[in-house]
Amino acid sequence: MSELIENVYPQAPTNEKGLLLWSRVLMQVLQAERRTKQLQQLFPEATLAMAPTVAWKQNGAINRIAADDDFTIDATPAKSGPVWFIISNDATPRTVTFGTNFLTTGTLVGTANKTAVIAFLSDGFTLYELSRTTGL
Repeated sequence: MSELIENVYPQAPTNEKGLLLWSRVLMQVLQAERRTKQLQQLFPEATLAMAPTVAWKQNGAINRIAADDDFTIDATPAKSGPVWFIISNDATPRTVTFGTNFLTTGTLVGTANKTAVIAFLSDGFTLYELSRTTGL
C-alpha cells in the first residue's frame, strides 16, 4: 500500500490544498484498484501449457497460450459466461483445431510472430464462437 501511495504522490503534501489534491487522487487510485480486483474476479486469467491437445477445464475467462506447434483445444465448460483465448504464435504460423464442446466457424490459422484472440460464450456445456481476430 505504501508503494501505491508513493506512486500517487511521491512527496508528502505540505499544505491543505496539496493534502486535498493528494486525497482525491488517492481515492481515485484506490477505486481503480478495487475495480481492477473486481474485474479479475469476474474474468480470471490462466496460462495454459502447450501440448498436442490442450484440455481447457474452465481454467479462466481469459486464457493465454504460447503456441510452438499446431494443437487442438478440448473444452470441459462448467459454467456459463464469456471466455477468451489469446494465442500467440512463434516464428511459424500455427493451426489451432477446436475439438470437444466447441462450436466454431473452423480451425484458426495464426500469423507468424503475431497473436490471435478468439471470443466464445459458454452455456455451461458448449463454447459458441462469437468473434476472432488474427494478426495482432
